[in-house]
Amino acid sequence: MKKYVISIVILLVCMISFGCGKKEEMKQLECFKTETSEEGYKTDTSMLISSKKGKVVKVEANTTSEVDPDTIDLSLSFGNSFATTLNEINGIEVSYEKKKENELMYHMIVDFENLDLESLKSKMGESLEEDSFYFNKDISLEEFQKENLSGFTCK
Repeated sequence: MKKYVISIVILLVCMISFGCGKKEEMKQLECFKTETSEEGYKTDTSMLISSKKGKVVKVEANTTSEVDPDTIDLSLSFGNSFATTLNEINGIEVSYEKKKENELMYHMIVDFENLDLESLKSKMGESLEEDSFYFNKDISLEEFQKENLSGFTCK
């Protein structure tokens, strides 16, 4: 019996040591970009891209934009309408918020593991292009960076 217990303990130690049952490590890439419009309004975007097993599984984006104070309420209304539609789709969370009299914040999370592409296609109709950001399910981190992060500084 003693040998049996010792064998089990040795087996468990080996499994732990060699990674049996080890969780898949999530890798993250942080990217930033600042742009200025012709009118002089600044837009700051940050993205956190998470990948597992070499594939992008989640993207979180935050964009803060300076806008014309005379049109901020219209922009916020349009943004919230757009967000309401997208929030009905599994795998997408979107929000718009007025930060200052001339500043809007847009927050989006796309969970590619749970994204319902068929629902997205039906909600967005023809305005959704096949090469859009949302079709990046099963794409590598390197491909995602190449196709979507032009002009971003990543670390």
